[in-house]
Amino acid sequence: MSTFKIYGTTFHVDRKYQPIRPLGRGAYGVVCSAKNKANKTKVAIKRISPMSANEVVAKQALREIRLIRHLGRHSNVVSLVDL
Repeated sequence: MSTFKIYGTTFHVDRKYQPIRPLGRGAYGVVCSAKNKANKTKVAIKRISPMSANEVVAKQALREIRLIRHLGRHSNVVSLVDL
């Protein structure tokens, strides 16, 4: 497990991912660009903030995951690699 901080948010990810740079932050998370050292591909990693206190944010995050899974097969949409 590898740990790094972006925008004050701690990411705990597999060692195969090397952080590159922050991409942004939103209502319920922080996104960074990373490189998969195993196959040299670039990925985006989203760290969703703890949301147990807010049911609306939790539902929005789950809705986003479902949409990405559904639309991920399109060439113009980011696909979900790991969850």
